[in-house]
Amino acid sequence: LSIVYDFKIIDYEIPIPIKKEDFERVRIDKKVKLDQGILHIKELVLGSVSTRLRYEYLPSDNDNVVSLNPNIKMFVNNQKFSTSSCDYGLSGELKFPIPLEAKDLDNVKFEIVNVEIEKDFDQTIHLDCENLVSSHELEGAQLSVDRMEIVDGSTFIDISVNEGTRNYYDFHISPDFHIPPYVFGKSVVTSGGIEFTNKELENKHYNQQSMNTSDYTKTIVRKKIVIEGEHKQINLIINKLIIKETCDETFRIK
Repeated sequence: LSIVYDFKIIDYEIPIPIKKEDFERVRIDKKVKLDQGILHIKELVLGSVSTRLRYEYLPSDNDNVVSLNPNIKMFVNNQKFSTSSCDYGLSGELKFPIPLEAKDLDNVKFEIVNVEIEKDFDQTIHLDCENLVSSHELEGAQLSVDRMEIVDGSTFIDISVNEGTRNYYDFHISPDFHIPPYVFGKSVVTSGGIEFTNKELENKHYNQQSMNTSDYTKTIVRKKIVIEGEHKQINLIINKLIIKETCDETFRIK
């Protein structure tokens, strides 16, 4: 039995109409003081299909902020709109899925709920399965290695961070691929996040109600790391701290 496929290359040209979006810029120049620098709301871009709010981060002296994600709601005639997309970095724009005109702005207000800030960090923790040090200090809180175990050819690590006096509410952690013992080329899966110990705060968080900055540190951070291969020793690096600053501030376009 022989099956032969015959391929023929065909060059098609299909016209696709592109409609240019009309827009108008409205200067805002709103500055919100944060513990970590200043959030500068620069302008509002009024488009025919959406409304975009542009912002930038103005750093304070010697800070190491690498990105921020503002959580800002827009209200039009008291109807709330959340962003459909946003940029991550030190500047960007929040896109609201509703077109506006300049005459609509008297009925528009914005609420800055909180700002998620990501800072560069550098702390390495050495783990030895046979001589495990289970307690480590991490910026005002206690990091505990709750489990380090080799099962079915993979290494499982569970860690947690208590409330303490920390100002961060989450962090990024992963194996350090640059110093021995190396795990380069191995599959690594990291999961987990914050766990509320207070049910009232948990409900406020998931219902996006007003919270204080300190509320986000009254949590336990849990992480699970699964690394391909049997690693009796490993270095974990914490390279980012994530801070959630609440603002609870509203503004209108004047």
